[in-house]
Amino acid sequence: PSAYAIRKLDKGDYVELWYFTNAGLDDAKLKSSVDEDAMVMATLAGGDTAWVSAASTRNANVVVDDQNLTFEDFCQACPRIIKAMEDASWPDDRVTMMAKFWRNLQVHDFRSMRDPLAQKSLLVYQAE
Repeated sequence: PSAYAIRKLDKGDYVELWYFTNAGLDDAKLKSSVDEDAMVMATLAGGDTAWVSAASTRNANVVVDDQNLTFEDFCQACPRIIKAMEDASWPDDRVTMMAKFWRNLQVHDFRSMRDPLAQKSLLVYQAE
């Protein structure tokens, strides 16, 4: 995963599942080829600008919100983010809670319905 995603998880923050999809991992691989010392100008929350590590920034135009993932991407991302949560030393009860939640969505009756809105409703629900 990207340095941005790992840093967020290390702080105990939630990060979009997209970073753990095949597309997100491919994006991270491209960014890892950037020189670790490279710096870019970024706008901070207060409107100020500062130099930050290029590898630690995220491209918000590429990231897909959780509710807009395909169900296949969602299923790929879940085990990867659970592993990353464990690696970031999240409390076991939180990791287990997320794992059970995502597992229950993957085996829900809506998952196997032909109606695409059924699967979409599960993705929207989990994104909340």
